[in-house]
Amino acid sequence: MVDSEPLPPNTLKVDFSWKKFRCLVTDPAPSATHNASMVVHCNLRKPHLEFRDSNDDELVGTGNLHTFKIDSESEVRGKPMHIKALKRFTTGYTHPSQVYRTPGGAPMTMTWTSSTDFKQWDFVCLDENSIPVARFSSNVWAVRKLGFIELMGEKAGDPAAREEITVVGLTIYYTMLLRMNNIFQLFGAVAAKPGYPKNENADEYEMYTPEAVSSGRDGDLDAKTAHARVTTAGSSSSSGMKPLEG
Repeated sequence: MVDSEPLPPNTLKVDFSWKKFRCLVTDPAPSATHNASMVVHCNLRKPHLEFRDSNDDELVGTGNLHTFKIDSESEVRGKPMHIKALKRFTTGYTHPSQVYRTPGGAPMTMTWTSSTDFKQWDFVCLDENSIPVARFSSNVWAVRKLGFIELMGEKAGDPAAREEITVVGLTIYYTMLLRMNNIFQLFGAVAAKPGYPKNENADEYEMYTPEAVSSGRDGDLDAKTAHARVTTAGSSSSSGMKPLEG
């Protein structure tokens, strides 16, 4: 996608500055109250990712990675979230969402899957009904123009949803970059216990089984259908995201 092309509604632009070693998340829409919405500081020590409001420097959230573990942690507005790996050697994560949950109900389990080609790496967030609610499209060869975050559905314009998706999405993105470039993560993947949490308060997880696959809770199944679903969801309000360029 080139900068001159119009972006779909509720789309954020993500740029990286090597000089300051940070990301700038901006809303390019002319109606945006402020163009720069969030600054993401990349640190060697915890918190490894620090998300701050660009106007008043208020802390929005954090993201933490691990040397061995393939899971991650994030926090949005003081609410911690465990980003749980679903598979050992392919991209698949889940996180409990306070924003997308039914009012008065338990946090909704959101699933992140991905697809990639020679130019673009897409991270798609699905709700518990496998409906896409967001997509982070990153440019594989980008040096500064990292990509775009597109929000969809009822909460596409919700500031709280924007914050959660940005924090969790970028945390997963950097987690996968670490996994691809750190040999210790290979050992961590072998020792991991991937799967959907049975209970957010219990250290038990639903492993991948035939029953889990048949119920639609399989990472590969989502990866095959997520791109088509997210394109359909995007076309309902716009022409959809086009391949990234530059």
